[in-house]
Amino acid sequence: MGNLGLYQEITTRASQLGGVEELIASIEKSAVLSLDPPTRFLSGGGSCESLPC
Repeated sequence: MGNLGLYQEITTRASQLGGVEELIASIEKSAVLSLDPPTRFLSGGGSCESLPC
């Protein structure tokens, strides 16, 4: 690691994934996949399936 610390880790990872948007999408995907139990929030039509609406 260089002298930029965590900032350098983030920018290096973003570069490896093809940009900041891809890094954010990867983080979001990991967060959703880590839900226990897996939850689907919306099903395209705007209806709630797993949440009390």
